[in-house]
Amino acid sequence: MSPRQSDYVLYSKHLHRFRDDGIGTSAELIARFSAISGRHAVQKTRLGRATFLALQKRGDLSEEEMIRFLNNFTLADTDHYFVKFAAKFDNLQHVSSLRSSLSQRTRRMLKHGTDSCPEWILQKKANGYLFADAIGVPRPENSLKSVHLDKIAFKEGTALKPPNASGSAGVYLIHSADHIVDARTGKAIAGLDELRRHMHDDVETRRIPRPYWNIEELMIDSSNEMGSSHDWKFYSFYGEIGLVGTMQRYPYPAEVWMTADGEKADIWARPRENEVDWDAREIPATLLEAAREISLALPVPFLRIDFLSSDRGFVLGEFTARPGVLHLLSRDQDRRLGEAFISAEHRLYEDLRRGKKFTEFDSFAKKLGGKRYGTRSAGTSDPEAQGSAARRKIGKFW
Repeated sequence: MSPRQSDYVLYSKHLHRFRDDGIGTSAELIARFSAISGRHAVQKTRLGRATFLALQKRGDLSEEEMIRFLNNFTLADTDHYFVKFAAKFDNLQHVSSLRSSLSQRTRRMLKHGTDSCPEWILQKKANGYLFADAIGVPRPENSLKSVHLDKIAFKEGTALKPPNASGSAGVYLIHSADHIVDARTGKAIAGLDELRRHMHDDVETRRIPRPYWNIEELMIDSSNEMGSSHDWKFYSFYGEIGLVGTMQRYPYPAEVWMTADGEKADIWARPRENEVDWDAREIPATLLEAAREISLALPVPFLRIDFLSSDRGFVLGEFTARPGVLHLLSRDQDRRLGEAFISAEHRLYEDLRRGKKFTEFDSFAKKLGGKRYGTRSAGTSDPEAQGSAARRKIGKFW
């Protein structure tokens, strides 16, 4: 008998003694179930139901123990019995998941188009920059049109960014012909010929999907080592900020993630390699409020809003509909942010039901050929006046 099979048999015997003979405590049974459930994924739901029925029969399950038991499950392996039981106690947090919620939003977008999930309109960098212009948020100068690798004119003071990649893949910072940085790794590249080889390799290995790059103004922040521009990433849930990250790409990769009140957050399921872990940083209050206001100007429950530090102040980096690191989040953090997503959906629905209009975004989407997302007028018959007010509210941060 393999160790895995032995685990299963021993647990089954313990379960029978607990259920039939009253031997052991609920806490001990839950601890044993937690220990083996990860190694028996196929049998977890069946074992879980048997454990759940045994716990119910005993009748001494505390709310804390119930939560500990349910936390072994995800939305995918939670069946009707668990839902019905947990709902009695107003406790189903274990099914909340930002990863699952955004996967469903992605499916909705693929099935019904970007009009059904407006955040995906802003995912395209050129659209994100045009919307920033509409609401008065500064951003880097950008070609707005992708250029084929063979036609790129390499110039100092520019950043090359592929339009459809994630995690800084294929991003190169050209300070000069002799000072080029691979933003993904933070490593220096020896000259333009080496840069071209890197870019061809990006395409051949499918690190980026197509051989096209946007040419963008390079952001320099002289207050940081080697003029490195720092990223600020705000996980924004329709007016509330669930997570804030700041990072540098060079001279070495380093980052820190925090809650909106500045407390350091341990968000990863396992330690990340080749990255220095910073101490908590002071979150710029103006950026925090700007991210909140921008998210409230959009009819979406979640959007990651990124800014870059520079010698001319903070500028918009990009909007991200589905961050590429969600699969690396710890279970607790994924669940916490999933709860934030559910609350944001509720607030958005209530605002729409009461007649809130997203005039700036509606006007912007209409110019792109999209549909209007508002419902009826919210206290004004002049959309342009309402839009101007929205621009003033966000523009005050710059």
